[in-house]
Amino acid sequence: MNDAILWANFTPLDTPDGTQLWTNRALCCQGKQFNIQLMLQGRSTIPGDKPGFRTGLQDALTALPSGASGANKTGGWTAVQLVLQRLATRFENLFTTVDGVSKVSSVYGQRVDGNDCYLAYTTG
Repeated sequence: MNDAILWANFTPLDTPDGTQLWTNRALCCQGKQFNIQLMLQGRSTIPGDKPGFRTGLQDALTALPSGASGANKTGGWTAVQLVLQRLATRFENLFTTVDGVSKVSSVYGQRVDGNDCYLAYTTG
């Protein structure tokens, strides 16, 4: 996942000019970078199935005011999101099909199979 993050975009493109505006942009980029580092620090796996974790990554990896004159740049959220996903199983596709058309090709988290459905039915 680290390769999907555009780390260079966390540094403002404009030369520091001593203005409060430049400082605010740099602090915004720095804060988002700190958030990513805290979320990744000490982990061997990423909980991509947790919506709150994904939302945090999305927030930290989008709308970086580091472009020319503070234009927003991306930190790589689109690529990171793809890294967190996996292909849906046939079973998952079966239960997300509407009018013969599958509505899901990739999902987050652990695989769901027929045994999971049986266990939910018998213990639920």
